[in-house]
Amino acid sequence: MQVFLILSLIIAALATIFAVQNAIPTTINFLVWEFEGSLALILLIALIAGAMISFFASLPTLIRSRLTISNLNKKLAESEKKIEQQEAQPATGTGKPAQESPIDPEISQ
Repeated sequence: MQVFLILSLIIAALATIFAVQNAIPTTINFLVWEFEGSLALILLIALIAGAMISFFASLPTLIRSRLTISNLNKKLAESEKKIEQQEAQPATGTGKPAQESPIDPEISQ
């Protein structure tokens, strides 16, 4: 866990150095809009926009996976409940499990 904290601090320090060294105002033109800001701020906004686009693109798959997991957990709980009920039933008189009848009667003779 401490490794991630140290790594995060190193990345934050590098980002701060980048922002200080790239404080030159830059003009961005997009369609009819014109925006002026520091290069570091513009890159940060682009990074956040890309992360949001990636999140929203993967959202349907994430929701579908969670629904599938929820349905499977319900089926598992039902199956475990059925198993508990079967184990709680008293045993048949012989103590041996019931055997299935053979498919071909000639094999059993």
